[in-house]
Amino acid sequence: MTKLIVSDYVAPIVGYRFWVWDKEIGPQLRSMQGGQPWIPRQRLQAYCVQADRETWSYIISHHHEAPDEHCSCGIYAVKSLNSPLDLRKAHIYGEVYLWGKIIEHRYGYRAQFAYPKSFVLQKGILGCLSHLVDYGVEIRDADSKVLWTPATTSSSGISSASPGAQGRP
Repeated sequence: MTKLIVSDYVAPIVGYRFWVWDKEIGPQLRSMQGGQPWIPRQRLQAYCVQADRETWSYIISHHHEAPDEHCSCGIYAVKSLNSPLDLRKAHIYGEVYLWGKIIEHRYGYRAQFAYPKSFVLQKGILGCLSHLVDYGVEIRDADSKVLWTPATTSSSGISSASPGAQGRP
């Protein structure tokens, strides 16, 4: 007998996140809390990590798949820009696709996989625009002016530059 595995959601959920543009390590998009970089055209996968207090490093835990109901692991996103977290104070914020295993909370989600859907750049951070276009998503400024949009869009509305080939449903 074959075991059938079905995703928790048929289509990705869209949430909101905020990021920093890390110039110290090299131009990288990172979560405000650090962690692994968000690489253009690659899905981000959540891992459960545990702190090693002797080396001040993080070790991937293999005890469970992230996210887990009994842990705080996962890729976080909020449901609304009107959440208790004011995302508009971030230098870069925007929509993010979430898929795979998703745990819903009062103000947001924790997901197994994620990829940016759009970016909003605050004033003073426009210097990273040339790097952010590599993600293939719409980019606006804080006044909602479109700074960059994927060149071609199919009749379904899915951009040819979108992360669809990276495992997003």
